[in-house]
Amino acid sequence: MRRRAAALLLFVALVPLSADPDVAALISKLGDDNWQTREDATFALIDAGEAALPALRDAAGSADPEVRMRAREAMDVIDSGMGSKGYRKFGNLQQAWGDLDGNQRLEMFQRLSQGLDPSERARVFARLAIKEQEPGMRGVLIDGALQSDGARAMAIFREKIATLDPKTDASFVVKIADWYNANSQPAKALEILDKVSGPMDLPIDLAQKVAAVYAANRNWRRAADAFGKLSERAPQHDEATAAGERIAYLHLGDDAKEFEAAIELAARANPDTRDAALAAALEKLTREGAARGALAVIERGAAAGSAGQFAVKAGHLLMSQGRDGDALLMFRRALKGVEVEAVMESFIAEISNACASAGEQAIATREFALELKDPSKAAAAHAAAARALAEAGHAGAAAVEWRRAAALCPGSPIAAAEA
Repeated sequence: MRRRAAALLLFVALVPLSADPDVAALISKLGDDNWQTREDATFALIDAGEAALPALRDAAGSADPEVRMRAREAMDVIDSGMGSKGYRKFGNLQQAWGDLDGNQRLEMFQRLSQGLDPSERARVFARLAIKEQEPGMRGVLIDGALQSDGARAMAIFREKIATLDPKTDASFVVKIADWYNANSQPAKALEILDKVSGPMDLPIDLAQKVAAVYAANRNWRRAADAFGKLSERAPQHDEATAAGERIAYLHLGDDAKEFEAAIELAARANPDTRDAALAAALEKLTREGAARGALAVIERGAAAGSAGQFAVKAGHLLMSQGRDGDALLMFRRALKGVEVEAVMESFIAEISNACASAGEQAIATREFALELKDPSKAAAAHAAAARALAEAGHAGAAAVEWRRAAALCPGSPIAAAEA
């Protein structure tokens, strides 16, 4: 007892005169004889946060082992971003985290998500993310922090941003930039991304986020550069959309040579990936009003035998430009060989909508779309119906049947008869 009292008196004498009086009083209770008093003082110091750190650092050098232990414990908890409430539930997280394997860290992440309030959760996840070395877990923690309380998390992340190493912190760079962009702060997003120069070797999901930031600011060349790994090889199945976006960005950035090369790389992929990539390029270029680039993609895609979703989107664009014959040829190509009913129904709906949007109400039907699978037979049937209706004096109905027949076989004698 006397030894502890002496040690405590010595320590109190060493507490800086500049220390907050309340903090100093709490520090003096870390070595109290009463266990509950020591506990309460520890919790109160933790809740005092960073303001208590200078005094706690001094206390960590106390001759009293109890004071030393509690001061170091409080410093760890404060550094983790946790308050006393979280500490009571989860203990010294900063000390425990390093002893957990990957699965255990994910389990702890879930427990923290359920056991902490949003602001405390944001602080804890942000602090853990800064120190986490495993990229996957770091990404989980960053997302968790931003989703819990983005502004609070960013206040902590700003400390990290100043010392970012783009080579090892690429995922950190991207996620922070993505948050800024999503929160209408594009200038800050670009400032972060500009720490990385030249093509980036990022996972596709991160590359798409980077590209979206640059594209939103019309920096097309940098948007294309985000997909660094797709600049030298054909895309794989899960990279189809990204490859299509890269094609579009290269055209929008007036890089004709790389644009052609990117289409060629997409054409080398397996048919499903090729079709999806070219469809994504068409969609992006159409949305940006880049008709010339879209038509170039259609031309190259048609030459490569691309079908499926690409052919549907190509037909839609061609019909909107009054090129009905070319559009219907694309629609036929899209439907040819489709065996999955859900895919067939989706294509039929899109084809009908495309015809309706172009003012072709007479052929904007599900039946017409189905007839495109065997157009010659269907066209002959419509022509026969048209003749019968005309002979019966139903000129309007006959005209509709002629239009359907001509649409199924543009350039044929049937089309000439309708004209």
